[in-house]
Amino acid sequence: MLKADLRRIDEGNNNVRIVGTITNLSAVPLRNISIRTSAGVAALRMTTGASTRPSDQADAIAPNETVTIDTPVQLADTLKPPENVHYQYYNYYGQQYQNPYAEGNDATLGLLKATCDLAAKRSERIERLLAGRKDLACVYATQETQAPPVKLKHGNDRPPLEKHWQIVRALVQLK
Repeated sequence: MLKADLRRIDEGNNNVRIVGTITNLSAVPLRNISIRTSAGVAALRMTTGASTRPSDQADAIAPNETVTIDTPVQLADTLKPPENVHYQYYNYYGQQYQNPYAEGNDATLGLLKATCDLAAKRSERIERLLAGRKDLACVYATQETQAPPVKLKHGNDRPPLEKHWQIVRALVQLK
């Protein structure tokens, strides 16, 4: 799916930067790219100079494209899965439902947290690896798949509303 050649630069005073390149090896664009380290989360900031990309492709990596990144790490670990999740399916009148994966107004971040936590054992292993090692990072991204594995059909002539996403979560070694 992707190839990452990244370095962690400790600047002192808890300031950490991630620099390097990420290459999209898939057939569809990578979007909403975040890099999670033991120090926090870095959102993708491309340093490609004057961009000639359309605005909807500004923070995406096209198929077979390599981009250079240089971004600070935010200390808040916004991609960490919530612990001890208890769902409350039914609310009584006046109660507020608290979605454990909600991240304010950022629906994509909530989607990444929820879908990456579906494989709970893998999430736990990534948690342990990132907590104990400064030389590892986990790259998260979303992709819109072009063709669904199964086509939905209605009993009538109206086409179904479909949106298919793929979540990429790649553990990479930092240099």
